[in-house]
Parts: sequence; C-alpha cells; structure tokens
Amino acid sequence: MATILTSQYGVRSDTIFVVFDIEAVGNVNTPDKCRMWNLAACVLGNPDDNIDLYIQPALEHFPKAADNDFCNITVGELKTLGATTIQVCVQQFMLWLNEKKENPDTMIILCSHGCFRYDKILFEYEFMRNGLHFQPNIYFFDTLHWTRQAISGRGSYTLSSIYEDMFQEPIKNPHRALSDALALDRVISALTRTGHMLSGVMYPPFCTPIVRMPGIGICSERILVNKNIQCVEELYVMYKEVFGSNRGAFVDHMCHLGLPLDSSTCVLQYLEKTFIV
Repeated sequence: MATILTSQYGVRSDTIFVVFDIEAVGNVNTPDKCRMWNLAACVLGNPDDNIDLYIQPALEHFPKAADNDFCNITVGELKTLGATTIQVCVQQFMLWLNEKKENPDTMIILCSHGCFRYDKILFEYEFMRNGLHFQPNIYFFDTLHWTRQAISGRGSYTLSSIYEDMFQEPIKNPHRALSDALALDRVISALTRTGHMLSGVMYPPFCTPIVRMPGIGICSERILVNKNIQCVEELYVMYKEVFGSNRGAFVDHMCHLGLPLDSSTCVLQYLEKTFIV
C-alpha cells in the first residue's frame, strides 16, 4: 500500500534506497508503448555500488527519432554493448537488489526523477508484457515532486537543469541510464546533507499514484493517503461500489475527507475519464 515517507531516517534501519533510471525507445509521453533498452541503478549515497544493464527490445523496427525521445539507439549499438533480453536483465537487476537485503522483508525504495509519470509505468508494462514479477516490499518514489518542495521557486525541475545549477557543470554522457542515476544520486545526497530530507508518498508496483491525477497536488495526495486511500484504483472502487456512481455523494465525501471542492471535482472527472467508457 502507499506509504508516506517522512525521512530516509524514519524507516527501518535495513531499508535500502536505490536510485535508478530507465532509457527506452518510443515516445516518452506514452510510456506504456515504450520499450526499455537501458536500466541502471546505484545504492543511494554509494555510487560505486551500481549496476548498468542493456536490453535488446523485442521489436522488428525501432520507432523513428522524435523530438520527445530521450535518446535513440540502434540494434547494432545495443549488440556492441552486450544487450540481453528483458527477462535476463530483470533477473540480474533483482539479484543485485537481493544482494543488498539483510532480511527477506527488507524494504527497497526505488527512486527516480519523474518516476510516477514515466519510469514506474514503463517498468510495470514491461513486467506485464513479459510475465515477470516484482519481489515483495518494493516501493517507488518520485524525486521530481520532492525537489519541487526542497528547492521551490525554480523555473525548471528537470534533472539536467537542477544538476547543472547545483554543480556548475552538465551531466556527463546524459541520457544513459547510469549517468542519469549517478547524477540524481549526487543531487539527492547534496540536498539531504543540507537538511532536505526525503519526504513524500511512495507506492508499490501496479498502484497508480494519486498525484498522477490532473489538479491533484501533494497536499491533496497526503490528505487521501492519511485517510487510508492508497491509490487511484481505490478511489474508483469507492466511487463505483460504495457510492454507486453517485457523483454528488462522491464529491461530498471527498470534501468531507478534507479535499477542497475543486480538487474533489478533479478526482471525479479523472475517474470518469479513465475508467468509465
């Protein structure tokens, strides 16, 4: 279930924070249609403990280059990089994660920048397409929402913009998964050293983050999670089964939970648009 992270020091001592990044072919605005070709990660605060994996997507033809593609890659280049199948890649990644665990129930928190709008979604679709399974006690955390609070007032919250402003240099070899993961690790480590502890809501796989709904910010998200509403899917079940699709009663209930009327209406509109055909 969704969990509010108040500080990386407010969790069990054996909790593992892992910074990761994914590179894929396809339009980043439709991550469900993308295919991974690079997955990399490092242990937060320990960049030397990292993994960098390349995948040969099971596609006859790679999508053509587009302005909103993070990066373009060819089959030949991936072969040179030693790319394997998605199944082998995920097995290697999960083995690497398991090596960090002190106990079977150790929590692993996977952190990436823009995680909820891209990395988490792509990860889940790759797992579903290929019949793969997440191990227990894995959560996802989006540093994009966190940096908007930690360093408010910026014009841009892209990783490259934050990194360049903080360290007065661009990310080396950008849009390779390991380079971006190491850059994010450096950003997180620098901010936490100056008192900006990691905070926000983290979600398990296959649960849509509440903050993904247009018009719903982190304050409304926390209100709902504190009321034991764990994800968008739970909101839909509540609307459909508890309130019998009664729009007025549902909106009134959202307001009773503490959401402003406009936010409550945004929730209703998103549920109707997304789940009701």
